[in-house]
Amino acid sequence: CVALAIVLLRMPFGKPPHEKDSGPAVPGKQAGLWVATLLGILFFVYVGTENGISYWAPAHAQRAAAWVGNAWTLAPMFFFAGLLGGRGLAAAVLFRLSETAVAVGGALLAAAGELVFLAARSRTVLFSSVFFAGLGLASLYPIFIAWLSKWFGARARKVGGVLFALAAGGGAVMPPLVGVVSRSTGSLRLGLLVPLAGCFLMLVAVALLQREKRSF
Repeated sequence: CVALAIVLLRMPFGKPPHEKDSGPAVPGKQAGLWVATLLGILFFVYVGTENGISYWAPAHAQRAAAWVGNAWTLAPMFFFAGLLGGRGLAAAVLFRLSETAVAVGGALLAAAGELVFLAARSRTVLFSSVFFAGLGLASLYPIFIAWLSKWFGARARKVGGVLFALAAGGGAVMPPLVGVVSRSTGSLRLGLLVPLAGCFLMLVAVALLQREKRSF
């Protein structure tokens, strides 16, 4: 990290070109606090959901099936395989489908994958379902970042600072929240309903954003 920082400090970066915008106002320049709040919810909940599933997946897998050795520790690998593969696949899918359709479909796929993961009793189903949960989440964060730019235009950098801080907060809050719920109820399955609820909360926020978009 230190070596990379030294290289970046010595690297000459050119200034981005600026063009005078004399055209009509775009929706991004009119977006206000309500849109920022909805995007903040999406950023917070998405990272929290991703971290909540990946962090607790091996513990649930260990309890849900009989294992020889410690193969249950591979559960996060399958989750991140779906996440990484989905990021590459999303670029091709977005050429054919709208961002909203991909975001809704991804959240539904992630929710379905987690539901199957919570109900699974075999190693094959556990690994495949957590893979599909990661696959469903893969396209969401890039789409949310794109929406930040579309809604706020030149103000995206200022608003983005708050949203990325919320994303980090979600990643820090939701995994412990899963633990708190599981400890209080005595069931990790019930604790993992927290990231599942996150998927549905993202669907509600996306629907409200689309309604806001139509009102411009």
